[in-house]
Amino acid sequence: MINLQNNTSSNINNNSNFQATNQIFIEIILNNIEKILSLSDLNENEEFIRCIFNTIPKLEELVNYYIKNNNDWRLIKKISFILKCDHLYKINNVCIDHYILKIFNIAKKLFINDCFEIRTDSVKIMAKISKSKIIWEDVLKFVEVEILTSKNFYNRRLYLNFFEELAKSFSYKYLFDKGQIEQLMKLINDNNQILPKLLKLIKNFFPLVMDDKIKFMVFSKLEVLRKKIQNNEVNDKELIEVK
Repeated sequence: MINLQNNTSSNINNNSNFQATNQIFIEIILNNIEKILSLSDLNENEEFIRCIFNTIPKLEELVNYYIKNNNDWRLIKKISFILKCDHLYKINNVCIDHYILKIFNIAKKLFINDCFEIRTDSVKIMAKISKSKIIWEDVLKFVEVEILTSKNFYNRRLYLNFFEELAKSFSYKYLFDKGQIEQLMKLINDNNQILPKLLKLIKNFFPLVMDDKIKFMVFSKLEVLRKKIQNNEVNDKELIEVK
């Protein structure tokens, strides 16, 4: 009986030591992940990208682990950096549809983090995975409920980051047809604090706007921005470019 207890205790200690060593190794990688992903030859390597996708279930486990253990936002931020990496979504021979639901689940967990930078990353990730038709409607529903209709100003402001990322992948016509231009314009009367960022986004597609109502709304807000120039919240060049 004593030997059995000793063996059991030894196995537990060995397992704990293994897990601790493994965790240290994982965190070494996470703390250097930006350098790793900045290597162009790796970013263009299909096999490397495929390996990252295959680790997504483990990334979800890590997010859960760090949330439960003092909510280590620095390491969670490293994970969000991996998932928002552009190269993950540019390799033609890797079908992201196989991983899309897992990524979406992770993004939703990141969204409720107390760190605003992590929440910003989460909506950028959602915009990137929206290129997959199987998740588009689910993402928009989440964004509408948790961001656009939120009573929290900072949550609503996250839509600007979401839209900015969407605009990198979709045309103005597509976003207009899918109601995203309308959603963006709803924010124009939300809060004057977001106007500089909002109009920076609008200027990118404003030459394509045919709707007189949208044009009138934008021009009326330019007058508000003129006053903000005095406070250095927006500079002359930005105002002129928008106009």
